[in-house]
Amino acid sequence: RWQFRLVGGASNSTGRLEVIPPGVAEWGTVCDDAFGSVDAQVACRSVGFANGTASYRTVTSSEQGLYSQPIYLDDVRCTGGEAHLGLCARATRHNCWASEAVHLTCTGAYQGPVTGGSGVDTSASEDIVNGEPWYYRLVGGSAPNTGRLEVYAPTGSRGAAVNGTWGTVCDDSFGYADARVACRSLNLSTTTYGYRTVFSGESGTSTQPIRFDNVACSGSEPALHNCTRVISHNCAHSEDVAVSCGRSYVPSFAAPTSPTTYTGSYTS
Repeated sequence: RWQFRLVGGASNSTGRLEVIPPGVAEWGTVCDDAFGSVDAQVACRSVGFANGTASYRTVTSSEQGLYSQPIYLDDVRCTGGEAHLGLCARATRHNCWASEAVHLTCTGAYQGPVTGGSGVDTSASEDIVNGEPWYYRLVGGSAPNTGRLEVYAPTGSRGAAVNGTWGTVCDDSFGYADARVACRSLNLSTTTYGYRTVFSGESGTSTQPIRFDNVACSGSEPALHNCTRVISHNCAHSEDVAVSCGRSYVPSFAAPTSPTTYTGSYTS
C-alpha cells in the first residue's frame, strides 16, 4: 500500500513530499529530476487535495531530509489521470541527493487521502485487477519458446488504452533485463534469452493495442507489468518486440492467421 505525506510545512497542504511504497516501513523522498506541473497535480491528489492548484520546487537546505533517508521516486512521468503518484511511470533507480527532494504546496479543500487514512492506497494489487491476472504469450514462432511478445491486460488495469484484448510491446528501450523478465512472465526459462524487433510479416495487426513502451526492468521483477514503463506510446507495430526464452537468439518466423501460442499468466 502506498502512503504519502507533506513534511515540515506550516500546514498539511505544504512541505517536503514523502512516500512509503508497498512493503516498506521507512518514509522516503521524491527527486526533482523531470518533476513537473502534471506530477505535482497528481502528488496533491495523493495527499488529499484533488481539486485545487499545485505548485512545486526543490527543497531549500533547511527543508531537506536526512542524507540517510531513502529516495524512492525519480524521473516521475505522470499523465495526469493517475489516482496517486505510485501509479505514474518512473525510473527504477535514482541518481539524486537529499538536496534534490521535491517541496509541494497544494490549495483547495482537503478531502482526505486518495482512498483512506494516512494516504494509503487500498486499491487492488496491480498483479490481480478486478480478480483477473495479467497474461503473456509468444505468437507465431516455430517453437513454444519464441515469437512476438503479447500481453493481455486485466480490465481496469492502468497503462492500457484498450483492455480485454491482446496487445504488443514496443521495442523502445527494450533490453536484456526486460527480455529476462518477459520470459519469467511466461513461466519459461530465464537461463538464456534473446530479443529483437520483429521483421516484416511478423508484426501485430494494425488494430491491436500496443501495451507497453519504454519498459525499464531491473531484471528481478516477477513479471513485465511490474516494471517501469510509459503509459502512452509513440510506436508502430513495426516496432513490436519478439522474444526467445531458453535460447540466445530469435529465429525468423511468419505470424500465421491463427497463431499457435504459448500462454503464461502471472497470478501471485
